[in-house]
Amino acid sequence: MRNSVAIAIFSFLKQETKLKINAIKFCYNFVKKFSISRFLCYLIDKSVIPSRDKIFRNYILKNSQKWKFRREFLNKNTNKYVLIINIVNHTGYTVTEAVIGKNLMEMFESDGMALLRKYDLKSKLIFESFGIKKFIFLDDLNFFMRLKYFLKAYSIIKSYKAVDDFLKFELNGVNLGRAVYDHYLRFTGVGNFVTLGFHAKIK
Repeated sequence: MRNSVAIAIFSFLKQETKLKINAIKFCYNFVKKFSISRFLCYLIDKSVIPSRDKIFRNYILKNSQKWKFRREFLNKNTNKYVLIINIVNHTGYTVTEAVIGKNLMEMFESDGMALLRKYDLKSKLIFESFGIKKFIFLDDLNFFMRLKYFLKAYSIIKSYKAVDDFLKFELNGVNLGRAVYDHYLRFTGVGNFVTLGFHAKIK
């Protein structure tokens, strides 16, 4: 029991090290991809595109013009929103989500709102080019909160032996078992499994 918890904590610390390294790389990549002077102008004037990539700037400009015309047909007298979630930093995925969300906005005559990771400026620029103006940003929890929830999640998963049982797991009336299972399959490349082995519990 103690050994399994120790290994789980070691796995957590390993992931934390990767997060710290990525945080350092983020600063370098940000300056590499975005012009600081343009970014400062963007904070004042949203029409400024801070990206250094000319192709990306051209895409944002043309896409903004396209959807600026179409968004005039939306019914602004509504409190309904289509929530578009994008927490995967991949341009293709972001654009796909935005296109689907924008068409749903038109179908239901609703405004749009995007859920993004904090500091994901590229995705924010893409969503803004689709006429999305409202954003919710996910911030990272501090180290101790992440450790707390990691151990809590590990304890819950450890209490299940079979995947079929875990798929039924709910918290506050929301089924989380299927969501966790789907996330695990997508980001590990594992096709399927029927028992919750130790590797699956700490991944």
